[in-house]
Amino acid sequence: MENTVLTRRKIVLFGLTHLMLSAQSSLAFTPSPILPTISQTNTALEASRKGNRNPKFKQSIDTPSYTSRRRPQINDVMNSITSPPSFPHSVDPTDLPPGTVNEDPLAGFVETIVHAADMRKATDIVAMRVTRCTSLTNFIVVVSGTSRPQNQAIANSIMVDVEEKHDGKRCLGNGVPEGSADSGWILLDFGEVMVHIMTPKSRLFYDIEGQVSKT
Repeated sequence: MENTVLTRRKIVLFGLTHLMLSAQSSLAFTPSPILPTISQTNTALEASRKGNRNPKFKQSIDTPSYTSRRRPQINDVMNSITSPPSFPHSVDPTDLPPGTVNEDPLAGFVETIVHAADMRKATDIVAMRVTRCTSLTNFIVVVSGTSRPQNQAIANSIMVDVEEKHDGKRCLGNGVPEGSADSGWILLDFGEVMVHIMTPKSRLFYDIEGQVSKT
């Protein structure tokens, strides 16, 4: 009887030992997650603070090959701005009106504008033929008014006289002038003639006559 009990105990102990060894072996082969080291964590934090910077691209811009490739293009743009234009990118020399300014077909039109401005006490009236400078217009008329209400009155007087004496001709853009008296600069664009009505301060600042004389 005792031998039977001991045999049963041995069987039970053997079974428990087998189960424990099986559990230890399964734990030994279970892969554990790989945790980052402290140095790797610090490196990742520094990279996130810097953002999406690409030092390689910055270095490629500073290389001599990039500079030598871009410099001629910049020089070409600067030269095209500072050098005077030539035909066909400027006025066609064969399309200029013959004769003096008084013989120009638009002389009567310009006289109407000057007379209307003078009737409203405009000062420093200047009319310039710019056919040799630009193809946008033929004449530029610049007048000054001492106040904004006076400039508005000058503009209205010019528009009325031009419409009455030149077959209903009006400013481009449905006859509406550009700018306003409050801005200190009113532009009447009749196509062949542009009229600038300005306060003395605006006229001195923009210096239209000076710009035309340089071309």
